[in-house]
Amino acid sequence: MRYDGGCADSRRRHHREGIFATVSVTGRAVLKALIASFSVYLLPLFTVHISYLWGWAVGAELFAGKSGRGPAWLAADAALAFGLQGLAFALFLWIFSGRGRGWGWRWLALVPAVPAFEVALTWAYLFAIPGIFLIEAETATEIGDWPPVCRIEDATLIQVRTPAVPDLARAREAWVGSATAPGSWRLLKGTDCRLEETAHRRPVERGSLAAVAAGGAAIFTEYGGDPPVTRYWHLDPVSGAATALTPPEDAKYWKLTLSRDGQAVGWIESERSGQNWERRLKTREIASGRERTVVLSDLDRGRPEILALDGFEGGVMVALYPGKVLAFDGTGARVWGPIDTGEIKHVGRYFLRIGDGWVAWEIYRDQGRLQVLWDLPQGSGRYEVRKGSGIKDLAVSPDGALIAVSTSTNLSIGSVRDSLFVFRTRDGAEVYRRFFRKYTRTRMAFLGARHLAVTRVDLDQGGGWIEVLRVPEAAASR
Repeated sequence: MRYDGGCADSRRRHHREGIFATVSVTGRAVLKALIASFSVYLLPLFTVHISYLWGWAVGAELFAGKSGRGPAWLAADAALAFGLQGLAFALFLWIFSGRGRGWGWRWLALVPAVPAFEVALTWAYLFAIPGIFLIEAETATEIGDWPPVCRIEDATLIQVRTPAVPDLARAREAWVGSATAPGSWRLLKGTDCRLEETAHRRPVERGSLAAVAAGGAAIFTEYGGDPPVTRYWHLDPVSGAATALTPPEDAKYWKLTLSRDGQAVGWIESERSGQNWERRLKTREIASGRERTVVLSDLDRGRPEILALDGFEGGVMVALYPGKVLAFDGTGARVWGPIDTGEIKHVGRYFLRIGDGWVAWEIYRDQGRLQVLWDLPQGSGRYEVRKGSGIKDLAVSPDGALIAVSTSTNLSIGSVRDSLFVFRTRDGAEVYRRFFRKYTRTRMAFLGARHLAVTRVDLDQGGGWIEVLRVPEAAASR
C-alpha cells in the first residue's frame, strides 16, 4: 500500500518555510553567533576631538588598567560590554538558526540593529555611566542677601597672575577689561566702581598682561616672530614707560615673576652640582637694570616656582612639587616652611599666604572631589566641591575671614550649573551662594575685607558687567 501523506506534509511545510523560515538551534549556530557577537567591539565612538573603536577603549580600561577609573565604574563598563554582547549574541543566534528559503531575510534585521546598538553604546558609555560617577546631585540652595553697591557696564575682571599674597585685595584694586573688546584694561580702585585709566599702554598690538602688582605695575608679553619667541615688557603705572626685558643669554625658558612693589623681576636658575642641584634667585631692578644673585639654601630637590618676590633685595616665597611652600630672606636663608599642603600637590598658582596662615586649592583631580584647604588664625579646615564642578576662581578676604569660590563644570555631559559661594574660614559654613547658567565662569575679587567684585555674563546677548557686593559684617563674624 502506498502512503504519500508524509510527502504532502513535507510539501506544505516547505511552502510555509518559503515565507517564514523555521528555527533550528544547533551547536554550530551557537558557535557562529558567539563569534559574531564580538563584532560589537568594532562599533566606533565619536567625541568632539577623536574617534576610536569601543573594543580598544574598554579593553584598555578593563585589562590594561589605563583609565584610572574606580572598581564600581569598571564594573559598570564591564556590565555594559557583557550586556551589549549578549544582545548581539541573541540577534546572531536568531539569524544563524533560521532554515529555509526565508532564512536570508533575517540579515536585514541588522539594518536597524546596528544604528540602535551605536546609539545605545554612545549614550551609555559616554554619557549615562560617566554621569553616575562624575556628577553629584546638587543639594545646596541659594543663601545670603548681599546688596550690590554699584555696577560697571561692559566690563569683566581680568584673570591675571598676581603675587600669592592679598596685596591687591588690601589695596582694593582689581584689573578690569572690556566684555566686548578684549585686550583693553583699566584699574578698578576702591569700592565705588571707579575705574582709572592707567598711564601705560600696550607696547605692541598683540599680546596680553602676564602679571600685575598692587599699584598698577604690570608685565606684558607677546609670543610671535620667526622663529617664535616670547617678548617681555615692564609697564610703569606712573610714567607709562614700557621697558623691554631681555632674557639671560643662556636661558632656555625664562619664567620671570614681578615683584610685589612692581619695581623688579625675578627668576630661579638651577645648576647641577654632583648629585644635588644649586638653586639661585636672580633679581633685576627695572629702573637701573642691575642684577643680583642669591643662592637659596636647602633647596636641592623638587621643581621650584616663585610665588611672591618682595623686591630687588627682598625675600622670596617658593613652591615645590609635590605640595611644599617655603620662604627665604634676602640673603637666601630659609625663614619659614616648608608648609605641607597634603593631598594638593600642584600649588604653583593655587596658594595664598594670608598673614601667618595659608589657603591652597586644586583645579583638577582624576577621582573624587576637588578640595580647598586652609590653615588661618580664624581656623583651619577642608572644603570639598561636589563632583562635576571645577574651581574656576578663588579669592580670600585680606583678613582671612572669608573664602569665595567660583565653580563651573569641566564636563561636556550633564546639566551642572555654575555657582559662586562664600564660606567662613572659622567653621567652613557657607554664608552666600548663587547659581548661574552652565559655562558662565564667574570671576571675582575682594576689594578690602567686606566688598566682593563679581562678574556677570549675558550668555544670550553677549557682553557682561561687574557688580560690587557689600559683605555684611555678620557673615564673617557670627
